[in-house]
Amino acid sequence: MRSVVGYILLFSLNLFAFERTAMLMGTYVTIQTDLRDKRYIQQGFSIIREIEKSLSTFDDTSPVSRLNRGESVRPDRYLDEILTLSQTIYRQSDGYFNVAIGKVTKDLYRFGMCEELPKKIEKQSVDFNAVVREKGYIRLKGVKLDFGGIAKGYAVDKVMAYFKTNGVRKALVALSGDIRMIGPATIQVEDPFGGNMAAIKSDGEAFGISTSGIYRRYIKTMKHNHIINPHTQKPQRRIISLTLFGARPNSFYDAMATAIVAMGLEKGLAFLRKEKLHYILLTSDKKLAYDTGPYDVTFTKAYPSFDGEPHHRDK
Repeated sequence: MRSVVGYILLFSLNLFAFERTAMLMGTYVTIQTDLRDKRYIQQGFSIIREIEKSLSTFDDTSPVSRLNRGESVRPDRYLDEILTLSQTIYRQSDGYFNVAIGKVTKDLYRFGMCEELPKKIEKQSVDFNAVVREKGYIRLKGVKLDFGGIAKGYAVDKVMAYFKTNGVRKALVALSGDIRMIGPATIQVEDPFGGNMAAIKSDGEAFGISTSGIYRRYIKTMKHNHIINPHTQKPQRRIISLTLFGARPNSFYDAMATAIVAMGLEKGLAFLRKEKLHYILLTSDKKLAYDTGPYDVTFTKAYPSFDGEPHHRDK
């Protein structure tokens, strides 16, 4: 049975006057606007449905499911665009974000389906170069695709782009751990150990936030969580939660949060500093590292810093 993933980020309710919620992409999707712009919400949901129909591995008729069965497919605009984005982030993340990991996540562990620990764990092909484009078609050579680490962020971006095109001045779109908004708002970041651990205020401009964590989806224990290091093909255990936020697209934050958690603690922290990302990172032993950048962030839990690492750069 396909599991439903709840919110990792909790936003303050009724930020804007009108709100609708639907079940899409395996989670609850909430869209808010002012009353004057409520007519655009339904099309927002329609865009997400179209993206789900394109990228889903649960729909046997989707282009991704057909690719994973070995067919050659002429990609629709969503598949074509997200594959290009994924290739860019694959390179930026040194291969830690890799959508060609489907044989591990879907075949071996069956995440999101009838999840079970494999009796024997064998290395699977995850070669991104095995995704081949030829004469307008895509085919796979011995790999399978899984866009679970970027699809929700991508969907948020597409809905928000539609809103901006139509002059929407205040809006919020939330899919699980991915939220994007136009207009001032306060987002509560969930504490994996209970309650909330921080509140982030947006500055009224376009603002995105994405959380990736190992505490929501796992098999039996968090030792066997769904964030797999593509290089070792094993789950990461030290970073329990990572939130990225700022003005960049949610597709970037969604994919990068997945990649950085998969890197593990030392490499992940070094990558965050090198890329100058704004983040809140909590380890499984309750140590905190963060970089708030120019944003107003209030911490509601007093976790100690990780091994003396500075909490943030000076604003």
